[in-house]
This record gives sequence, structure tokens and C-alpha cells, in this order.
Amino acid sequence: MEKIVRVGEYEFPVKSTAASLFSYRRNFGRDGMRDLLALVGGMNPKDNPKDVAVSAFLDGDFEIDTLYRFIWVFAKAGDPSIPPMEEWLDTFEVTPMDFVSDVFPQVTELLFSMAKTTVKSKKKPRTPK
Repeated sequence: MEKIVRVGEYEFPVKSTAASLFSYRRNFGRDGMRDLLALVGGMNPKDNPKDVAVSAFLDGDFEIDTLYRFIWVFAKAGDPSIPPMEEWLDTFEVTPMDFVSDVFPQVTELLFSMAKTTVKSKKKPRTPK
């Protein structure tokens, strides 16, 4: 899945692929699926992404650095020439909260696409006794 993200006057391509979780682990030494599930856990993909972000911040369940790591992994997949995360973030002349409030709604679809599956379970449903 690919798209162009806009932050103020800036634009950058983002891309989520089968390799995204491997890139996350390689670059940050963390389990991407565990961080992803912690990040999107309890969120409903049909909710307004800005409302979800504000609610998550207020509830204290939201780790902003996890979101930044995923955004960078998606951006790196979209443009392999971008620098390391902190250098790349320094190129945006916006506040951290403006960056998150602009980007989060645009990448929620990518986050949710990584957390869902289209494969049907092979297990047979249990029948009640």
C-alpha cells in the first residue's frame, strides 16, 4: 500500500510492504508486530483518526515514539534515500504535535493494513456441547 503524506508544505511518499516489520526490527531492534498491536489496539479503523489520536494521548496508551518509528519505516520504504529517523524528522519545520496530528490520520490505513489478515482460519469453529 502506498500513498503521499502531506505535512504543512512538505510531502513524502509512504509505503507498507511485507518487509515493513523486518525493517522495523532491523532499524530499531524492537518487535514491530508487538509495537503495532500496542499502537492500534483498541482503535477502530472506522473512527475519525484525529479523534483516535487525541483519545489515545489523553488515555496515556499512546507512545508517540512508536508512531514516529512506523512513520519513518513507511517513509523509508517509499523513498530509500531518506536519512536516519532523527535527521529526517529535523527536516520538518513543524512542532512534534503538529507533525503527529497531520501524519497520523494519513497513515492509520497503513497501520491497520499491517494488523489485519485476509487469510481465513483453517480451524473449525467449536460446536457447543
